[in-house]
Amino acid sequence: YSVTTAWVSALLGTLSTSTGPVSIIESPTQILVVDGAKGWVWDLVALTFTQVIPNADTSVTGSNVAVYRDGFGLVNSLASNQIYQSNYNDLSKYAALPGPTANNAFVQGNPKNVLTMFDLKEEVFIFKSNATEVWINQGQPGFAFAQLQGVYFPHGIVAPSSVARLGDGVAWLASSDEGV
Repeated sequence: YSVTTAWVSALLGTLSTSTGPVSIIESPTQILVVDGAKGWVWDLVALTFTQVIPNADTSVTGSNVAVYRDGFGLVNSLASNQIYQSNYNDLSKYAALPGPTANNAFVQGNPKNVLTMFDLKEEVFIFKSNATEVWINQGQPGFAFAQLQGVYFPHGIVAPSSVARLGDGVAWLASSDEGV
């Protein structure tokens, strides 16, 4: 729904699943909603609500978290250690870019699945069950983001919804190979 300043509401679209929880990000012209199974984009210019995840052009199987950084949407692919980047300024496209580079990456610090992500101060924290990596936009062709060298936490996340901004930092309910 959208709601005007006069409290008038209008239905924008309907999610076809209720897997939840929902993650929502915005760009200057679009809003992306992911719920663990699918993803939809509300286009503020075309006034359309379209399912974009999964689609035939990419192997994103579903996503439960999205972050927005530097004109790109980043989503995880469920039950994998892959993240996908949208095309620049287009939250509806997660397909391979023309040429030899694709807009997805394996988060390879350890083999566990990506559970959640969090954007803080030009950095994207990528959480797994027993490790956390920090990625930044390095302006590379294809997938623009890469792991910030030398920054790797041997503590992951036990409760993916526990990530929160704490002043200029980030806090979460951590876990590691040694336990919680």
